[in-house]
Amino acid sequence: MELRFDFADDDSTTGFRLEHFELYNWGTYDKKIVKLELNKSNALLTGDIGSGKSTIVDAITTLIVPHNKIVFNKAAGASTKERTIYTYVIGEYKSTQDENFNRSKAISLRDESSFSVILGRFENSGFDESLTLAQFFYISNKQIQKFFIISRDSLSIKRDFFNFNDIRDLKKRLKSINHTQVFDTLKDYSKTFTRAMGIKNAQALNLFYQTVSLKAIGDLTEFIRKHMLEPNSVDKNIDELCQNFAELNHAHNLILDAIKQIELLDPIKVQYQKYNKSLNNYNLYVKMRDSLGLYMAGFEYNLLGIRLKELDVKLTKQQSKYNILKETLEKINDEIYSIKSELDKNGASRMTKIDDEVKQLNKELQTTKSANEEYNKIVKSLGYTAVSNEHRFLTLQNELKVEYENIEGKKAKLQNQITIDSVSCKNYKDEIDELEVEILYLKHNRSNIPQKVSKIRDNMAKELGIDIDNLPFVGELIEVKDKKWQGAIQRVLHNISLSLLVDYKYYQEISNYVEKTNLRGRIVYLKVDTKKSSQTFVQKVPNSILDKIEIKVDSNYY
Repeated sequence: MELRFDFADDDSTTGFRLEHFELYNWGTYDKKIVKLELNKSNALLTGDIGSGKSTIVDAITTLIVPHNKIVFNKAAGASTKERTIYTYVIGEYKSTQDENFNRSKAISLRDESSFSVILGRFENSGFDESLTLAQFFYISNKQIQKFFIISRDSLSIKRDFFNFNDIRDLKKRLKSINHTQVFDTLKDYSKTFTRAMGIKNAQALNLFYQTVSLKAIGDLTEFIRKHMLEPNSVDKNIDELCQNFAELNHAHNLILDAIKQIELLDPIKVQYQKYNKSLNNYNLYVKMRDSLGLYMAGFEYNLLGIRLKELDVKLTKQQSKYNILKETLEKINDEIYSIKSELDKNGASRMTKIDDEVKQLNKELQTTKSANEEYNKIVKSLGYTAVSNEHRFLTLQNELKVEYENIEGKKAKLQNQITIDSVSCKNYKDEIDELEVEILYLKHNRSNIPQKVSKIRDNMAKELGIDIDNLPFVGELIEVKDKKWQGAIQRVLHNISLSLLVDYKYYQEISNYVEKTNLRGRIVYLKVDTKKSSQTFVQKVPNSILDKIEIKVDSNYY
């Protein structure tokens, strides 16, 4: 049986090696993507002075090494503050002398609206693994902003970092790529990719940074001790050992004190056992006392059972007596019924019926008298004489019936008139309310344009962000000079005065708004080109309206 493990046959390519490296808008590499194909092999970067070798080295260093540890352009022997990530992003490439202030001024290839990307693809052929690292830089409020990307998939600047609406959209799109993470902090980014690459010691990244920009080694021993070996911590370990010994010695003394305390507590333990035994006895007596009530209740239950049996015997005797008395009462009732039957046979029942009929007739007589008195009161209140016989009652009934029908006819007519008047009154009231609202609006408004039409224009200007002065009604630009002609001229120009004048530059926007919006009314708007003007006018006739009106001079539509 052959065992297979996930190891390569040849470990010469084991470990993450740089497959290719890309950068965009970094230093003097402006508005183009630069790609270095290394194919996981060693490479020689050469060129003239100022050709951009250090710029590429700084980009690779920025991709891997924490930014606060980097001295940019160190490979070219530069000072600490000669270059920064900010200068690389905006592409500073030289300085000029300001004649007015006698100081140097940096010149850059890009402004703050640009962005920069560096990207490296690493592969571990020995274990068939790959990792893409990328960093995205942009400027906001003159401050460098950045985020970091780690992906198991292959990314490229052209395919994955262009054509986005804003930074949030770009981040969302990158997160949607399989096996891709986006980080806002360099700490989380470094922690993730060092773990993925198997870099267990931060000293390794420091050694990489020192060697990638190394120009000369002064003291080799000091270099190896500082950058390749772990820091010596013997003194620290001795101090910790002494501190641990002191803590253990203190713990030992505490244990001895505890043993002495236990010996002193032994008599208390004996007394506690006696107390515990007495407490158990006490609890037992308390339980017995609490159970005594239940015992007595059981004893009482037995006694009550005996008493119930005695009462059952007594109840049986009383029930027998009740049955005997009930039978006797039934016999007496039968005798009474027989005697009543004999009396009925001898005429007693007829006499009883007569008495009942007399009583009933007396009740009906009293009721009739009361009704007659009430009826006569009503008749007198209506202006008629009292009713004393049947003939008079029937005659009066016919007279009142005719009068009632006449009154009902008048009532129906009056009710119809009330309904008609109520509807008219409501219509007049609604019209008055509308006129009062319109009057109040016109008092507080600068023109006599009706409120309904004016509000359509105001809402339109507010929604589209257009000044109301740029959307005037014709009526707002005209004033009647001759007051005696005011009513007639207003009637003639009523329709055109409610037309809205719209400049060419607003016309399409206004037209789209009208088509898409429910205006809840009607408005007329006319397209006007305010840039054109005419110095010639149509010849006026005598007594023309044009002589009786004034047009607002300071309007763009004059």
